[in-house]
Amino acid sequence: MKKVNFLILLFSISFILIAQEDSFFFEDDFNMDEEETSLIMVNSGGLAGFNTQYIDGEWRGAAYLDIDITGESSSFDIIGNFDVKLENFNDFCDFPLQNSPYRAFTFIDTLYIRYYNSMFDLEVGLLKPIWGNADGIHAVDLLNPLDYSDPFGTSYLDSKISQQMVKVNVPIGVNSLLEVSYLPSFQGDNIPLSGTWTPAYIKNMEETIYLMAYPSILEQVTASLPNNTPQSIIESSADQQSKNAASTIVSTINFDEAEYFIDSQVAARFTTSLNYMDLGFTYYYGFLKQPTLDPADVLENLRLNLIYNRVQTIGFDIAAQIGSFNTKGELAYNLTNDLDGSDPAVNNNSVKYILGFDINLPINNMNILLQGVGDVILSSSNIGVLDPQYSTSDEYWTLSIMGRVSDSYLNEKLSLEITGSYSIVDRDFMAKPKATYSINDNSKIYAQYLLLEGGATTTFGQYDNNDTLTIGLDFIF
Repeated sequence: MKKVNFLILLFSISFILIAQEDSFFFEDDFNMDEEETSLIMVNSGGLAGFNTQYIDGEWRGAAYLDIDITGESSSFDIIGNFDVKLENFNDFCDFPLQNSPYRAFTFIDTLYIRYYNSMFDLEVGLLKPIWGNADGIHAVDLLNPLDYSDPFGTSYLDSKISQQMVKVNVPIGVNSLLEVSYLPSFQGDNIPLSGTWTPAYIKNMEETIYLMAYPSILEQVTASLPNNTPQSIIESSADQQSKNAASTIVSTINFDEAEYFIDSQVAARFTTSLNYMDLGFTYYYGFLKQPTLDPADVLENLRLNLIYNRVQTIGFDIAAQIGSFNTKGELAYNLTNDLDGSDPAVNNNSVKYILGFDINLPINNMNILLQGVGDVILSSSNIGVLDPQYSTSDEYWTLSIMGRVSDSYLNEKLSLEITGSYSIVDRDFMAKPKATYSINDNSKIYAQYLLLEGGATTTFGQYDNNDTLTIGLDFIF
């Protein structure tokens, strides 16, 4: 209800500003009659389709509808995108965020008002802008959480969850732009707690809590029993008590809820073009989108309350044309409140980076994309065994090589593409070949296969049993 009320407030303020534009913003320049300021054009379009998937030994069907509606006037637009998805053809309400407190808005992808004049643009509503120059993944795109309910089946844009936002865009000169965003509250990434795409760390949470609890419980049991008690009995008792405690704690799993204004976020981004180079500088004050936990709270209060750490992020991105190569890079430094890395309840400072290029080859319409994506956890020497970031392999860095090769044939009716990623540290990989055939301008059929391989706790290997064949048909209107 708070989200509904605040969204209504944002739209009300926007309409008041628009209605008062004659007296509030540069009266001489914006003295328009009623006919000129009313909506003069409404555009709509979208996509409808269905697909069938073979995954986990069974066929599953889905139908979906994506509608875009834009109302335009001389000084403002109303822009909306609405998604409805029917899973297995029997549950009309199976939306991606079904376990989220924001489920009332899951059919609204984006919905916002854009007011513009010669000085600035103002956007108010549910937005999901993309910041950064990389392809399909970003280090400086910090405003929106991601939906991991189908981590490999949707595009990056579709996986972003729109957020309540007030965003001001101020052109500076001819080639520069300043963007300032305010978000009154916070939402973390949507992580499925059950089902096909539940991540390994959620499935293994009980074992994780057991390993955290066992040392202290063993110490307590040892102190409570006579000195001549056999060690095997002490360890057996501690083992059983630790298992019972872990089971009880996991059953209480809860995500820390954000409060309006108290957990607000703010971000600014400046972009400019210099010759053959595009540069971007980003500052963000908000939260890490992935939750963590406080081991002391878990053990003392026997509860599993996942929390989100405050963070300041400073980012830089660049795109440049070097010969035939379109190069791109992003760098982000995440500054938390744990400067020396000794607080297990707060994630360490970290660096995330992306560096890559794409090139068009003189072979049909072939394009090749290659990107390196990695992160480094700083002050890792101070990470103890009770820290959620603790790694048994003592590896506190990642590096994945991502690639894509695409081409088209038959006068661009047939498109072939293969996307893949390989982790240097974990040695797991993902491969996703896809073929799309355009029947006509308004319809296409496609087939795709998702292959995931690796260790049981690695990024791709944790879904080793979820290889998926997808066949679908889309209609554009």
